[in-house]
Amino acid sequence: MVGPEFREKVIMRRFFVSPADINEQTATLTGSEAHHLINVLRLKAGGRITLFDGTGTTYEGMIASLEPEVTVDITTINPEDLSRPRLHLAQALIKTKKNELIVQKATELGVDSIVFFTSRYCATDEPSASKQERWQRIAMESCKQCNRPAPPEIRPVISFAECVRSANEHDLKIIFWEETADKNLGVLREKILAEKPEAVFYLIGPEGGLTDEEVALAKEHGFHSVTMGKQILRAETASIAAAAILQFLLGNMD
Repeated sequence: MVGPEFREKVIMRRFFVSPADINEQTATLTGSEAHHLINVLRLKAGGRITLFDGTGTTYEGMIASLEPEVTVDITTINPEDLSRPRLHLAQALIKTKKNELIVQKATELGVDSIVFFTSRYCATDEPSASKQERWQRIAMESCKQCNRPAPPEIRPVISFAECVRSANEHDLKIIFWEETADKNLGVLREKILAEKPEAVFYLIGPEGGLTDEEVALAKEHGFHSVTMGKQILRAETASIAAAAILQFLLGNMD
């Protein structure tokens, strides 16, 4: 039997609120969020909802009014716990819909930042600014679904060389590439358990694969080449599977 407190938490709706629209113990919902609350979900004054501001803080509150604007009385403030290891994804550009899938699932799996890069065998051109803005919207919508307090940072598209150079600040750098792998997941697990990295950067190539020269360049910048087994995975599958594996090894799924 499911108790009333559990049922209430399950059905509590989540909405994004800009930090600028939070004033002490009151929040104001505007635009599409207010429209969704009033016209789609048809919530009423007195209903309890959850808010997140995109910076890591979440709020629980009660709808105070719907007119002339949606206002919420904040009852609880929950800051994000930043003590966990951070996970960062570098993904070669692949077909448009698959890039969107990667953004959605990486958000759900708690990846902290995503950077798409171009490489020799990328099957698509660099996306327009509007497509990159769409990735950010997809990440925000995914936050609502998966109860995440802040979306990943989605960085501007860069070249492969720029990508591997940008990873120098991370404790552990991994490139998943079967043809030149010098470690398997068992070895990777032991390395993570021994070193306890605070920031991990992992790189996934395009559908056409990476060149030997690109992998060599990554290794020059301290990347470890790792295999996920004998199966040949699609780029989007590898990206999602690697995120889940690494989050588990880092203890972020405990």
